[in-house]
Amino acid sequence: MDANLFKAFGYLVIFLNAISFGSGLVEILSSYNFNSSQPMKASVAFCAIYIVGAGLIGLRKWAALYFSVPLLWFGLRMFLYSIEQVPFPWNLIGMSWGVLFMFPAALTVRLWPYLSWRGKSFF
Repeated sequence: MDANLFKAFGYLVIFLNAISFGSGLVEILSSYNFNSSQPMKASVAFCAIYIVGAGLIGLRKWAALYFSVPLLWFGLRMFLYSIEQVPFPWNLIGMSWGVLFMFPAALTVRLWPYLSWRGKSFF
């Protein structure tokens, strides 16, 4: 395994963030309420996700943790929910999706020595 997988995850996070932010911004502005703080919340979320993506591109440990721990939790919940709530043939698909979301955590553990906390710049 190569640490460049984290760079690919970083580019994917930034790309998907830009797509979702663009479509969400159009929806927010079309129904904009001047008393609402929703555009500010969306901007803060966009910036936070962009920073994590940039950290993944820079092979930073903090970004790998911010990326993999929530996905591990989501994948584990999906896996366990699929076992008892979904009928047999279809629970295999849900369990497979859960394992797929747990993959970045296993990758983080395996490639931990190749990551760094910080470098020449902040990211």
